[in-house]
Amino acid sequence: MTRRLQTPRHSSPRFPLSARRCRHLYTIIAAIVVFVAVFSGCAERIRLPDGRFVVAYGTYAAEGWAPVMTIEIESSTVRRASLEYYSPIGERYTDQTFIATLYAREYGYPPSTAFSRLQDAIIAEGAVPEEIDGVPPDIHSVASVLWEAFLAGHEQLEDDVIIVERAGRSVVTAEEVRAWLAPDPKTAQWMARRAGLGDRLPNVGPPAAVSNHTIATQAGMEILSQGGTAADAAFTIGAVLSVVEPFFSSVLGGGSWILYYDAERGVVDAVDAVGPAPAAATTDRFRDTAYLSRDGMHRANVPGAWGGWMALLERHGVMPLDDLLEPAIFYANNGVPATGMLLTSLRNNDSFVRSFEPARSLYVRNNNLVSLGDTIRHTNMGRTFQRLASAYDQNRHRGEIAAFRAANDFFYRGPIAHDIVAFSEQNEGLLTREDFAEYAGGEIVEPISITYRGLDVYQNPPNSQGIVMLQALSILHGFNFSGMTPTSPNAIHLMTEALKLAFADRTRYLGDPAFVDVPVDTMLSTRYAEFLRDSISPDRAMRWPIDDRLAAYGDGGHTTTFQVIDRYGNAASVTTSIGISFVVAGDTGIHMNERLAFMSNNPDDPNALAPGKKVRHTSNPYIALRNGVPYIIGGNTGADVQPQAQLQQFMNIVDFGLSAQEAVDHPRFRTRAFPDTIVPYSVINDLLLEAGYPTATRNELASRGHTVNTGTYYGHGHVIIVENHPAGDISIGAETRQVESLGTVLR
Repeated sequence: MTRRLQTPRHSSPRFPLSARRCRHLYTIIAAIVVFVAVFSGCAERIRLPDGRFVVAYGTYAAEGWAPVMTIEIESSTVRRASLEYYSPIGERYTDQTFIATLYAREYGYPPSTAFSRLQDAIIAEGAVPEEIDGVPPDIHSVASVLWEAFLAGHEQLEDDVIIVERAGRSVVTAEEVRAWLAPDPKTAQWMARRAGLGDRLPNVGPPAAVSNHTIATQAGMEILSQGGTAADAAFTIGAVLSVVEPFFSSVLGGGSWILYYDAERGVVDAVDAVGPAPAAATTDRFRDTAYLSRDGMHRANVPGAWGGWMALLERHGVMPLDDLLEPAIFYANNGVPATGMLLTSLRNNDSFVRSFEPARSLYVRNNNLVSLGDTIRHTNMGRTFQRLASAYDQNRHRGEIAAFRAANDFFYRGPIAHDIVAFSEQNEGLLTREDFAEYAGGEIVEPISITYRGLDVYQNPPNSQGIVMLQALSILHGFNFSGMTPTSPNAIHLMTEALKLAFADRTRYLGDPAFVDVPVDTMLSTRYAEFLRDSISPDRAMRWPIDDRLAAYGDGGHTTTFQVIDRYGNAASVTTSIGISFVVAGDTGIHMNERLAFMSNNPDDPNALAPGKKVRHTSNPYIALRNGVPYIIGGNTGADVQPQAQLQQFMNIVDFGLSAQEAVDHPRFRTRAFPDTIVPYSVINDLLLEAGYPTATRNELASRGHTVNTGTYYGHGHVIIVENHPAGDISIGAETRQVESLGTVLR
């Protein structure tokens, strides 16, 4: 049973930091202290009950901490009387290094010292003394109330919990208190690490990172050198990339899919950081394809990236958010040089950039687009980052988790959402405050995986289209590629046909699983892979429309990617995108996604527009484990190029024996024999080969019925190969096409 006792409304616990905050309590609790003093003076005449007792406040202070006292008595002698404050999720007040620093600054010692002195005094006196040297009045007052409650309820059974109600109200339950006092080992370890205490994971090997831009990689490596995890470094890289290539991706305005290998648990997590369509987004509204094709705020969904990153950092990060954002804030305020990729993107969107004031103010000078090397300052974006860092910092006294959640709420239910919505309303957008507030935030979900050549290959589940890569690999697993090279016509033909079949299933079946039934298990089954494999002709190319093989079977770019591995063995593979957008949300400086253009205005399509529905997202990085630890951490950008180029990158390493850099540098191909993922959903039925393929290869593929053309864009790819982490045997492949990539191993 749980014993509930009443306490006056005014005796709610206070934040034990400043004596100034609690002086008004003296008068309020004077009667209580006198009452306790009487008991203290008569302690020898009161036989204390033997056993273990827990007394807890039933409500939280404004700062979110609930005091709990654990009392152990043996032979009527107090052996233990420990006081601790707990957050709603079980964080211990004394574990918070930030709080300890502030507390010590005011009192000269951390709160743990005050709690220890309190316990020593209670043990010595057999009660709470009227005064205790070195214990602030607020802590002393709380201890007095809890001790009084113990004396009044000591007839209860051993190991029970006494809840001190406030004005007949209690939100803290006995079950919560028991969980706080006896967390499972994993939770205890996680709490300690999140608080910056306890042993972190043992060093496994050197950290490494690779991204599209030199300064982003360098910023991430600095976080890794300070002991940050792969989650910490990946977030910093993503934030800096939001500044140096905001037209590609944004941790603020975009959407992401993340794979994260947790070395301690030995498992891969997937992070769904994709936001939903606004409530006003319907196929009727977007029936006019020209309207859906036009750039603007009307094509923005709720940006899910920030929520996903906060979920990842809450689970796997160890560093403060303001430290992780510092590099992005610096570069946003001080400026970065315009890159060739920016200029290409600006030229491709010239008319919109010139007509849209927030973009024009950033990228047009003297009526000309900025030039290569010009300094671009994103001061508004820097201010937004700083506001989020401040929201986190101002709530750290409530605990690290509460601080991260405060930063998340500041974005989705606070001033950032307000500013984005206000801009949206002024610019024909559909987003509302309700759309933001109702977004549940990023989710950590189960990834999908297959086994290929003894490797466990992980991808992101639907709504991501990562299943395309895995399905194509499953089909190809039954072919023998020995003796072939990446330029062999046979290899390219088989890979292309497998991709066509996988994309055909994607087009017909893949959407938001909350809205449509996606038969993932069937699509990745060995039997279905064999069924599809049998439909591939060795000498004849398929063309769209491709028959619905799954029904016949009947079994019941515009993006960035980066990869990180830390010294503890954790690894992150990230692909994040806004859909190449120069829709800058006014004074927030946030480049907004235009992801609704990646949904269908056909109501019968599994990826059809619908209120609250998530887009079939093109982001899909991968991780391959060998013997249970990361071996290949890779990704490639480019919408529907992604699974195709990633398949080639992976097979270049596994089947053709190329090094990491060779796998990235090797010429790529892409098929377009399926409806494109973006409006107007074109089908071109050709096979694009990047420059560098032999003429004989092109001719042989053409003889098999492929319409062979030469393309210019095949996305940007990066990969980390970890042959032996403890030995430092790590190699990196960094993109050399168009972007200023950098891959680094910290030796």
